[in-house]
Amino acid sequence: MNNNNTPENSSQSPNVNWRSLLWTFALLLLLNSFVFPFLFKPKIIPTTYSNFINKVDSSLVKKVNIDGNKIFFTTPNGTVDR
Repeated sequence: MNNNNTPENSSQSPNVNWRSLLWTFALLLLLNSFVFPFLFKPKIIPTTYSNFINKVDSSLVKKVNIDGNKIFFTTPNGTVDR
């Protein structure tokens, strides 16, 4: 007598769809490499030197980075001006 409620081979592993898993991993890798850096990098807004000095005098500058003849500074709201 055969019991139809039990599988014939209960030691089989579940079927994993490797192709879908591989495509999902490739998509996440591409998003992480190309899309996310552009979405989350700080905005750089050009400004004048006198505007920079006014913001320093008003204590509106959180961080300053000088690169050659360019000055990059961060304001408390997170924007980066140069």
